[in-house]
Amino acid sequence: MKSISIFDNSEDADDLGVRERKKRRFRSDVMLTALRIYREEGFPACNVDRIAALTECSRVSIYNYFPEGRDEILQEAYRRITDVYIRT
Repeated sequence: MKSISIFDNSEDADDLGVRERKKRRFRSDVMLTALRIYREEGFPACNVDRIAALTECSRVSIYNYFPEGRDEILQEAYRRITDVYIRT
């Protein structure tokens, strides 16, 4: 049985190149890290500096993928979660 992935869009990953798969994995890691911080420490602790530290990347990398920062990260994560629940 194939599991449903909320963040990596694995159903079409076979058709993608290495670079695109790495981008998607990075975005997924950032969103999952942000959700974990939000759940465990609350919204004030969930900032770009903390997300970058836990994903071991720079703030610049985060803003390259999510120009609006924390709010955009959390909105995208929750949008994907909602999409999965609507599909199932």
